[in-house]
Amino acid sequence: MGDRLLATIIELEKTLREGVRREAARADGWREREVAVLELEVSAAQRELSAWLSEQTAAARLAAAAAGELRVTATVVRCARLAALQDSFLEEVLRLHLRKLLPEAGDDHPHDED
Repeated sequence: MGDRLLATIIELEKTLREGVRREAARADGWREREVAVLELEVSAAQRELSAWLSEQTAAARLAAAAAGELRVTATVVRCARLAALQDSFLEEVLRLHLRKLLPEAGDDHPHDED
Protein backbone atom coordinates (compact mmCIF):
# COMPACT_ATOMS: atom_id res chain seq x y z
CA MET A 1 0.00 0.00 0.00
CA GLY A 2 2.87 2.37 0.75
CA ASP A 3 4.40 1.87 -2.71
CA ARG A 4 1.06 2.32 -4.39
CA LEU A 5 0.41 5.54 -2.43
CA LEU A 6 3.88 6.81 -3.28
CA ALA A 7 3.33 6.01 -6.98
CA THR A 8 -0.01 7.85 -6.87
CA ILE A 9 1.59 10.88 -5.24
CA ILE A 10 4.42 10.88 -7.82
CA GLU A 11 1.90 10.59 -10.68
CA LEU A 12 -0.16 13.41 -9.18
CA GLU A 13 2.97 15.56 -8.85
CA LYS A 14 3.85 14.89 -12.52
CA THR A 15 0.31 15.83 -13.53
CA LEU A 16 0.49 19.03 -11.49
CA ARG A 17 3.90 19.96 -12.90
CA GLU A 18 2.63 19.36 -16.44
CA GLY A 19 -0.42 21.52 -15.67
CA VAL A 20 1.81 24.29 -14.34
CA ARG A 21 4.02 24.06 -17.48
CA ARG A 22 0.96 24.23 -19.77
CA GLU A 23 -0.44 27.17 -17.82
CA ALA A 24 2.94 28.97 -17.93
CA ALA A 25 3.17 28.38 -21.69
CA ARG A 26 -0.39 29.64 -22.13
CA ALA A 27 0.38 32.73 -20.02
CA ASP A 28 3.55 33.37 -22.05
CA GLY A 29 1.56 33.13 -25.29
CA TRP A 30 -1.10 35.49 -23.94
CA ARG A 31 1.55 37.95 -22.79
CA GLU A 32 3.28 37.89 -26.20
CA ARG A 33 -0.05 38.50 -27.99
CA GLU A 34 -0.89 41.37 -25.66
CA VAL A 35 2.55 42.92 -26.11
CA ALA A 36 2.15 42.66 -29.90
CA VAL A 37 -1.28 44.34 -29.73
CA LEU A 38 0.06 47.10 -27.50
CA GLU A 39 3.03 47.66 -29.82
CA LEU A 40 0.61 48.06 -32.74
CA GLU A 41 -1.46 50.52 -30.72
CA VAL A 42 1.64 52.49 -29.77
CA SER A 43 2.77 52.60 -33.41
CA ALA A 44 -0.65 53.81 -34.51
CA ALA A 45 -0.70 56.46 -31.77
CA GLN A 46 2.79 57.62 -32.77
CA ARG A 47 1.71 57.93 -36.42
CA GLU A 48 -1.38 59.91 -35.38
CA LEU A 49 0.67 62.15 -33.13
CA SER A 50 3.25 62.72 -35.84
CA ALA A 51 0.53 63.63 -38.36
CA TRP A 52 -1.13 65.97 -35.83
CA LEU A 53 2.21 67.58 -35.05
CA SER A 54 2.89 68.14 -38.75
CA GLU A 55 -0.54 69.74 -39.17
CA GLN A 56 -0.04 71.97 -36.14
CA THR A 57 3.42 73.00 -37.33
CA ALA A 58 2.09 73.85 -40.79
CA ALA A 59 -0.78 75.85 -39.28
CA ALA A 60 1.60 77.71 -36.96
CA ARG A 61 3.88 78.55 -39.88
CA LEU A 62 0.96 79.92 -41.90
CA ALA A 63 -0.25 81.98 -38.94
CA ALA A 64 3.25 83.34 -38.31
CA ALA A 65 3.67 84.20 -41.98
CA ALA A 66 0.31 86.02 -42.03
CA ALA A 67 1.15 87.90 -38.83
CA GLY A 68 4.55 88.82 -40.26
CA GLU A 69 2.96 90.12 -43.45
CA LEU A 70 0.54 92.26 -41.43
CA ARG A 71 3.39 93.65 -39.36
CA VAL A 72 5.45 94.44 -42.47
CA THR A 73 2.45 96.15 -44.09
CA ALA A 74 1.80 98.22 -40.96
CA THR A 75 5.47 99.18 -40.80
CA VAL A 76 5.53 100.22 -44.46
CA VAL A 77 2.42 102.36 -43.94
CA ARG A 78 3.91 103.99 -40.84
CA CYS A 79 7.20 104.65 -42.62
CA ALA A 80 5.32 106.21 -45.53
CA ARG A 81 3.43 108.47 -43.11
CA LEU A 82 6.67 109.52 -41.42
CA ALA A 83 8.36 110.13 -44.76
CA ALA A 84 5.44 112.35 -45.82
CA LEU A 85 5.90 114.72 -42.86
CA GLN A 86 6.95 118.22 -43.89
CA ASP A 87 10.39 119.41 -42.90
CA SER A 88 8.88 122.53 -41.34
CA PHE A 89 6.73 120.40 -39.03
CA LEU A 90 9.72 118.23 -38.05
CA GLU A 91 11.83 121.34 -37.40
CA GLU A 92 9.12 122.75 -35.11
CA VAL A 93 8.90 119.47 -33.16
CA LEU A 94 12.69 119.44 -32.84
CA ARG A 95 12.68 123.04 -31.62
CA LEU A 96 10.11 122.18 -28.92
CA HIS A 97 12.20 119.28 -27.68
CA LEU A 98 15.40 121.29 -27.74
CA ARG A 99 13.76 124.04 -25.65
CA LYS A 100 12.95 121.44 -23.01
CA LEU A 101 16.48 120.04 -23.04
CA LEU A 102 18.59 123.21 -23.35
CA PRO A 103 18.42 126.23 -21.05
CA GLU A 104 17.50 129.54 -22.61
CA ALA A 105 20.25 131.99 -23.51
CA GLY A 106 21.46 133.92 -20.48
CA ASP A 107 19.91 131.43 -18.05
CA ASP A 108 23.02 130.06 -16.38
CA HIS A 109 21.46 129.51 -12.95
CA PRO A 110 21.40 125.82 -11.97
CA HIS A 111 17.77 124.86 -11.51
CA ASP A 112 18.30 122.32 -8.73
CA GLU A 113 20.38 124.61 -6.51
CA ASP A 114 19.02 127.51 -4.43
